Amino acid sequence: MPVTGVPSPMRGVRVYANALSLEAFRELRREVRRLAEAGTAGGFHWFPFGSEPGGVVERAIVRLRRLARPGSPCAGAEWWIRGEAASARKPLHFDKDELLFKQAGRLVHPAFASVLYLNALGGGTAVCDQTISSDGAVLSPPEPRASIAISPRANQYAIFPGGLIHGVIPARATPKARATMRITLLVNYWTRPPLAASRLPPRH
Repeated sequence: MPVTGVPSPMRGVRVYANALSLEAFRELRREVRRLAEAGTAGGFHWFPFGSEPGGVVERAIVRLRRLARPGSPCAGAEWWIRGEAASARKPLHFDKDELLFKQAGRLVHPAFASVLYLNALGGGTAVCDQTISSDGAVLSPPEPRASIAISPRANQYAIFPGGLIHGVIPARATPKARATMRITLLVNYWTRPPLAASRLPPRH
């Protein structure tokens, strides 16, 4: 559901419980474990829309896209799996075409960024109302005026405009938090493929 009572551009933040069917969610969690065991869970992957989904993750993205409603044109989805200690933090940052930024110093963001929580461990996702100029020199507004913290819940899906600054709030560093993993599927929707986009071999 959309987050209400907040100023624009935060109105673009949406959160959905039970994003996937229970069967699809369990299948996705099994696939994430398989990818981790195979050593292919890391890295960024590309799913071009208009092509047949080539595996469990891409089939899940087809379902998530119906909630995200990224609009047209939307060339596809960049996705990756993030697993880290539940006590870990991710500093505030902007999602971008990493290779383009490295080569040309130009910031280009996805149309929408999104997070599917595969468990309820770790800190929440913080989204603030700041954007940044294409050369990375100017934040607007200079200081955040509004922010939202989204707590992780299994099978919860959060979507927000791809140009907003965001990060992971650190959970309390208890022995349990250090010993358990916060696991998420990150999906960014792009109007054109990022320069380094590559697709995993299909697996039906």
